[in-house]
Amino acid sequence: LYSNSGYLLLAEIVYRVSGKSLREFAQERIFEPLGMENTHFHDNYAHLIPGRASAYFAAARRSYTAFLTTFDRVGSGGVFSTVEDLLEWDRNFYDHRVGGPELQETLHTRGVLNSGQEISYAFGLEVGEYRGTRRVEHGGALGGYRSDLLRFPDEGFSVFIRANIPTVPVASYRAVTRSECRQQRLDEVGRCRRPRTDGPCATAWPTRAASSAGPARHDRPHAARSRLPIRTLGYPPR
Repeated sequence: LYSNSGYLLLAEIVYRVSGKSLREFAQERIFEPLGMENTHFHDNYAHLIPGRASAYFAAARRSYTAFLTTFDRVGSGGVFSTVEDLLEWDRNFYDHRVGGPELQETLHTRGVLNSGQEISYAFGLEVGEYRGTRRVEHGGALGGYRSDLLRFPDEGFSVFIRANIPTVPVASYRAVTRSECRQQRLDEVGRCRRPRTDGPCATAWPTRAASSAGPARHDRPHAARSRLPIRTLGYPPR
């Protein structure tokens, strides 16, 4: 079962076993080997992040208020990343550069309750099917931030959805994506680009504030390359 406290405890276990913070450990063992140069666990709220996309809440008369937080405990969340880096993250579920196939199998192992009932939640991933097609996904939210990663592993197709206002209908986008994938057999959805001919296909949907007058315009010159926090990436700190 998903538990914020459980992931915070895992971060503490990483520290006690390795002697390194989760930020240091993940940077050395996960992010750097995958070439994720713009990703980190944000364990210092005062740390400045170039190109950071701030989060907002919609207010009256098409205006916005800022989401401000000094919370910097990581484990259950606190990862800042970019669409480009998330593509490298997603590729690892296919080529197993970090962790190997054994870890990948463990990550996709669904939990079993004391009653013997199998649940859809695995190790930081929701695993199931959509109309007969294997589906893996995880979403998250913190303040005004929203994120979601939807993957159809048998088709090599993934979709990232990121937003910095809570009014963006992430769940609706996910539902539409599932439907379109079913109707168009995934590999034709959005005519997505394949940066590598031997890699999986990934479509990124960076979203802007709902109003063109919103404050997101001045601090996010290029939505696809701005850094947004990811509530959870589907990789528990182990």
